[in-house]
Amino acid sequence: MSDGKQETFQTLTNLDNWESLEAFFETCDDRLLEDVRQNLEKRRQLREKLLADPEFKTRVRSLSPELKEWAKEQLFGGAVCAVDGTMSIVPSTSGGRARIGVVATSYKADKIERVVYISYRQLAEPVTDPVEYFKKLKAINTSSSLFMRAVMAFSERGLALRRPEQWKFVHGELVPYELRTGLGKTRALPQCLELGARLITNEHAIGVVEGSEDIDLLNAVEMLDKFEYLEARGLDHDLGEYLKGTLDPDTGQRIRGAHFNENDEKRFQDFVDEYAKQIRIGIFKVGLKPFIFQAHRANFDKAAALVMMDASMQPMRGFPLLIDYADQICTRHLAGKDFEKQIHFKTARFGIEALGYEIDPRKTRRR
Repeated sequence: MSDGKQETFQTLTNLDNWESLEAFFETCDDRLLEDVRQNLEKRRQLREKLLADPEFKTRVRSLSPELKEWAKEQLFGGAVCAVDGTMSIVPSTSGGRARIGVVATSYKADKIERVVYISYRQLAEPVTDPVEYFKKLKAINTSSSLFMRAVMAFSERGLALRRPEQWKFVHGELVPYELRTGLGKTRALPQCLELGARLITNEHAIGVVEGSEDIDLLNAVEMLDKFEYLEARGLDHDLGEYLKGTLDPDTGQRIRGAHFNENDEKRFQDFVDEYAKQIRIGIFKVGLKPFIFQAHRANFDKAAALVMMDASMQPMRGFPLLIDYADQICTRHLAGKDFEKQIHFKTARFGIEALGYEIDPRKTRRR
């Protein structure tokens, strides 16, 4: 639509700037190719700038042979576990249903699985008046996805702390977004921060982030060779930005800060000051793509060795195999489609009218 000009909401919603389908397909291949080329050029320029900075280069570390051997012994000696979870939500008119499963496993093939079934009806009880019940159910439906993700994230991390293995891989951040919000009326912030404090003081929990929006961090490691890593910053930086908001480069003002009440804001700031400063955020590269990890400052290099040696089992993907193994167990035993079909089958036993009323109308589309 634009030729080197910054797009705005106004320009993007001006239909006069849009093209016909035929005109779009005539030029889209060339434009996509040029767009990719320009983005890669920006990354090359960033790489050159960073490589010219001697301070930045000194932060890049390599695994020593001794550390590699130690990490292998820990992994295959059964001293490391990985936890992951899966969530299936099936919406319906009279109240959705969810199933959450968490799995922990190690290379000693010692695994544990826990599953919970959640009916939104149970969340709305003990309201007995039908009108008030469905009012409450509507409010639950509005926030259900975040609530369920928080239950899963909390349970994954809680299960990790229960495990006997010394080292614990967690899929995602140690204190992810779902556990920072407080979940509104649920008032879960104290419980979530208490879990975060236990994870951090454990000193052996390691968060490995697969999908991240930290493109500044990921682009900054273009110069990393395989089996190299660097320490980027402290977790207090990220949680501080979450609390106070990020700086808008155009206005210099902070935007999108957390909306806590006074007590919760103080509680969160205390957590940042006392605990988050102990966690360092790092970036490692084993395969084609770098990944972010979070570990206690006292064990940062050992944590890097563990995640990198485990990731070396998948040389192309370059992500810890033990976490992917836990994910595969979740997928195999707790497939979301199977849960949905099970609910539809049980509902159909009450008549085709019940199924037609309860089922998500998008599921009845003909493809």
